[in-house]
Amino acid sequence: MKEFKVNKYITLKQEGVMSITEIHMETHTLVHWHSSIPINERNEDNTEEEFNNRCSSIQKWVESEYDKTLLPYDIAFQLLERLSDSREPIAKKVFKRDVLKGFLSGESDVVNFILGNRYLNLFSEEDLGKLFDKRNLNILSGGIIYPYNFKRLIKFDEDFAKLVLKNDINYYLKSENFEIFRDILREDLFDAFSEEEFQDFDLKKLDDALFKLLKKELDWYIEWNHHLREKFKSFQKVSKILIFRNSKSIVNFFQRMYSILNKDQKVALISYLLFDQNKIDQLIFEKIQKNLKNLDWRKISFIILDNTSHASGIDKKDFKLNENTIDLLEKYDIPFLSIVSEEIKKILERTILAYKNRQERIRFYLFGILLENNSRILREFLSKHYDDLNSEEKCWIMTTFIIYKESPEFLMKSLKKKYEQLDLIEFSQIVSSGNYVPSKQNIEKLGELGLKILLNVIIYNKYEYNFEYRDEIGKLTTNIVKDNKENLKILIIECLLASFQANSYEAIVNLFNTEIVKLLNKSDVIKISKNSGHNFLNIINKIFNEEYPPTYLEYFLSKMGPEGGDLIFKFTQKRDYLDYIFKIMREMGSDMIAPFIKNVILNDKYYEYGDWSYEFLKEFFKIYDKDQICQIFESPEYDLINRLVKTYIPENPWTNVHDNIIMFLFMAYEKLDLDIIQKINTRLTEPIKKEIFLCFQDGQDFEDSSKIKKYNDIMKILGHQNESIMDLLSVIKDISDISLFEDLKVILKDKEFTPPKNFIERLNEIRILLEERIDLFSPEDFGCEAKNYINDFFYEFEKFLQYIIFGYYSSEVKHMLKQLTHFFDCLLVLNKIIHNIVKISFHYEHMNELRNENYEHYKSIGLFLKAPAWVEKNKILSNKLNIKPRTYPAIRMRWWEEDWEKYMTERDKNLKNEFAYYFAQRKYADNIMKSISLKVIDEKLKVNMAWKLPETERKQLQNINNKSCGFKINEENVKIGLSLHRKYYRECALEFLRNIKSN
Repeated sequence: MKEFKVNKYITLKQEGVMSITEIHMETHTLVHWHSSIPINERNEDNTEEEFNNRCSSIQKWVESEYDKTLLPYDIAFQLLERLSDSREPIAKKVFKRDVLKGFLSGESDVVNFILGNRYLNLFSEEDLGKLFDKRNLNILSGGIIYPYNFKRLIKFDEDFAKLVLKNDINYYLKSENFEIFRDILREDLFDAFSEEEFQDFDLKKLDDALFKLLKKELDWYIEWNHHLREKFKSFQKVSKILIFRNSKSIVNFFQRMYSILNKDQKVALISYLLFDQNKIDQLIFEKIQKNLKNLDWRKISFIILDNTSHASGIDKKDFKLNENTIDLLEKYDIPFLSIVSEEIKKILERTILAYKNRQERIRFYLFGILLENNSRILREFLSKHYDDLNSEEKCWIMTTFIIYKESPEFLMKSLKKKYEQLDLIEFSQIVSSGNYVPSKQNIEKLGELGLKILLNVIIYNKYEYNFEYRDEIGKLTTNIVKDNKENLKILIIECLLASFQANSYEAIVNLFNTEIVKLLNKSDVIKISKNSGHNFLNIINKIFNEEYPPTYLEYFLSKMGPEGGDLIFKFTQKRDYLDYIFKIMREMGSDMIAPFIKNVILNDKYYEYGDWSYEFLKEFFKIYDKDQICQIFESPEYDLINRLVKTYIPENPWTNVHDNIIMFLFMAYEKLDLDIIQKINTRLTEPIKKEIFLCFQDGQDFEDSSKIKKYNDIMKILGHQNESIMDLLSVIKDISDISLFEDLKVILKDKEFTPPKNFIERLNEIRILLEERIDLFSPEDFGCEAKNYINDFFYEFEKFLQYIIFGYYSSEVKHMLKQLTHFFDCLLVLNKIIHNIVKISFHYEHMNELRNENYEHYKSIGLFLKAPAWVEKNKILSNKLNIKPRTYPAIRMRWWEEDWEKYMTERDKNLKNEFAYYFAQRKYADNIMKSISLKVIDEKLKVNMAWKLPETERKQLQNINNKSCGFKINEENVKIGLSLHRKYYRECALEFLRNIKSN
């Protein structure tokens, strides 16, 4: 696809359909310029010719500073608008000039187009002062109705804005274009005029225009089945000016226009006029009341109630009936309250029937809004029709008053007797079946009866998977509990006792799913368990088999003493989280110890806690301090040490019980004093001691030296067989921490070690070697192979280093240091051999192919440019250019922005400076490294390479093998080392290899 770039803003693309693309700050705006060649005549030659001609036209248009005569007007205008948005200074200036010229032309279509698209935003207030001049009054006519323009103009010049608006209104009245008044009314532009200023209009014509609109709105309203909420705002806008402009306008409407409406329109209008914002005082009502006599008030009542039942949220305030109007209707023998209350009864019957037939949730919006806005209507309904309702209908209507917090206190008190007469079980089932949440205020207003209702709602609710509703009920009960603890507790005990005795499984589960059970203390729970008969344990065991046990069951069980603790640890296997279990453990105090030992430490039932056992143990040692733990070990009641020793099975070390016992003792030793540890240690078996010892080896924190001394002291208590290894590891740890090579002699002297000759120099070279080797690995985000010391070159060396530092070939520390020295010598010789082979043998003839496959790819996606590999070639190049990296991460360096272009220019001059070449060279070196193997033959370390070596390199390898010190297998240390966790000896070796710091 051909492209032609005009400047940094505009690029033309040939895409079949011609389009001009403006590119600025990552935005892409298309301006389409369709081909003028008929589709059936298009071919490659003529479309290319058209494209070239248009490129030439656009180029000339830009060079001429956007002369609009050089392009079609619509293309030029669109481009200027886009360029103006992009803040191209010349284009913005030209665009403003064209907008100004179009505005001052006075052509109504052009002016309205400019106003409608808000192009006047281009101008400052000072510019507008020149535009909005009385000489240009005719220009603005017809455009001021755009609310944004009017509001901006009125801010600039109120009198002038109102004058222009008045001219517009009079203009449309003369032309009888009444539809335009929809926009004027919708934006409340009439509000700009005072009552006196209204007199300047032809009010008869204005009222006639608005009346026509009103009739259209009424017909639409009727057509849409009187859904008032859809047309409420429209009625409000029209009637505000037509009917309720002042007291005279109300009378004028009813005297002159009301009779013109048909029967349905009158019913629709009156159903709207009864609402609160249409305040009709008594004097006016007397003048219009005769117009209200012969209406279908049952239909009006139905319309009001139906629309009210569909209101929600912010709409509710619009559906408040005017109390004054209701009184006036009653005064003039229109029994509105009685008619409405009869309609309520019919709506209630229909709603319940619909619920039963379709299992729809009953909508209480109607009753709730009436309760909030016009409780007088509901009181009328209760006084006239409540006694005629059946039991179910009574429960449904009384649900209204229990769930809406807006119920006035005087009303709730008057209803208390009605609640007492209800069947509480039926009522609670109806409330819960609809997932309705009672109001806290209403529950409290009903006192003890309210609490009983709440408990019954909880008991008879069919939660199933409606966890959201359960949470809402839970929040409600939590709030109720704060102020009603004692009364509620008595009722809970009664409910639980009755439920257990009646074997009401669902009721008990529902109660255990709410926080109210936390009100019960230990004596309450014991009372319930003792008086519940055999059903108690049966129900608890049934709950145990639930996939999702009740949320607060453990709180109940925690008050049952050690027996409850046993059940709690069984239930934890069903849970997804542990925080609340930990809280229960803390609250149980000493009651938790025996079940904890039985179920977690000894785990005599082999429960599959997974990783939770470790979390339990950590929490246990958070709860109890050093003295309390000591008492637990010494208590004859728990007989802890004997039970641990008896349960531990050395022949089966891979069970949860095995791990829990060892981890428990490990954590206890961390907390206890050495003299207590010594006492405990004398009663443990050797296999247990060995496992604890290994835990302390594995738990060595190389970052935190504060624990090292205690760990070493504990390990000496546990056994001395590995003391020399741990001393050596301590030296290695110190070596890895030093920052100056001179400090190494001091460290080794403090440890009473004498390093072999040239050991310091060799360590220095090893540091450099390791640093360079790490650099040979490419960054992970280049998409190349990741850093991996185990699977590549270091595998054999890491393993052999493990053997040395664990004494596989010696138990004498000084000899182990000699072995390390020779091992390092081998690494240095191998490094030189590989470097020389690569230098002599590596030839890559396909650099362009490699460049395309690797370098260009990563360069195109930006990775290579953002963070070049930290390789030797980069170091040389940066030194040559005398620039320094901004930061030195482990593998990459980042550059100061001003140095970047300079660096990349020099880098690209030579293909060998590129990462792709270096990567190929590194892979060649890797193949050589993979040929290396280490073996101990005749008690000597032999390094072999399965590679054709030049004579010089072959002799270097032979010489280093001849210099090997003794490597005799130490069977005892090998056995000890093999019993260590793999993680431990691998980490020790890698810590040594990775963390040696350079000077």
